[in-house]
Formats: sequence, structure tokens, C-alpha cells
Amino acid sequence: MPGLRWSVRLIWCAAMSVGFVGCVRAKPKPAPVPEAPRSKELVASEPSAACAACAEQAASNEVIRALAQRVSDLKARGGDCQAYASVLEGSLAARRIVVRPYMWRVGTQLASAQATSTGEIDVARDVDALNVGRRSLDEVVHSVEHEAAHIAFAIPSGTGWNELLVDERVGGCRRTGL
Repeated sequence: MPGLRWSVRLIWCAAMSVGFVGCVRAKPKPAPVPEAPRSKELVASEPSAACAACAEQAASNEVIRALAQRVSDLKARGGDCQAYASVLEGSLAARRIVVRPYMWRVGTQLASAQATSTGEIDVARDVDALNVGRRSLDEVVHSVEHEAAHIAFAIPSGTGWNELLVDERVGGCRRTGL
């Protein structure tokens, strides 16, 4: 039956061209990196009367108060400290600091903070939902300072040397007696 063979071959060719055959597999696409919602509940601000996420809001406000205090300290120190304090101050004033409840993935890395050159800074309050690792308020503030220093000194993220350079500048401003 030439007509049946022709039909089977046509179906086979169609299946091969769109990848329906078991031996032909499409390359897996990496999962998209989840983005935290930038809702008003997560953006650092003063508590509202109708608070949908009061626990997250309280943590966010705690971080914002600590950052505001830190800005005052950094400005008083001057120099490099004042340079990234002004970035922090601008981000706080524009409400561009988002406190996420937990760390997130950026590619293959787990991120505790991330910033853009526009002054938008995301920071994780805790490590994960299971509370396997809790971050102290000082650790969260340090993460935000680190990201602000990247912005202030235009140092790209990701490479070891750049991270060490930023850590050195932030560390110098965090030492007492300066």
C-alpha cells in the first residue's frame, strides 16, 4: 500500500520537524529568574492603617530606620563614607529600597542584595522561609551599604576584585573610631 506508507512517512517527517519524537529533544531553557513584586507592601515606607503584610512591613520599617541612622553616621565621617551615604539617602528619599522577605537566585548565585545604577536596591531580610539562616539587622544594613558603594563608585558587581574593592571601602566606613 503505497498510500499508507506515504502517510506514515509524512507524519514521521512532520513529527521530526517539530520535535515530537522521543529521540529528538529540544534543549531545555533555563528557568526565568523570579522577580520580587514591587508592591507597596514590600517597598519600604511607613506603616499604613490597612496593612496586608504587617510582619513584612515591620521588618521593612526596622531596616529603613536603621539605614536612616546609618546615613547620618556615614555623612559625619565624610570622604568615601559620605559619597555612598548620599546614594543611600537618595534611595531612601525616593523609596527605592525594597526589603524582600528572603534571599533569591540570580543565575546560579544566591543573592542577599542587588542594586541598579538608578539607586534601586533590593535586600533580603532573611535567608529563607524555613529560617535556616537568620540575618541580623546589621548584616542587612551592611548589604545595603555594599550595594550603595557599588553605585556611588561605579564599580560593577560580580567579579572578585570588584567585590573586594567595595568591601574594603565599606569596611573602612564601618570601623569604629574613624
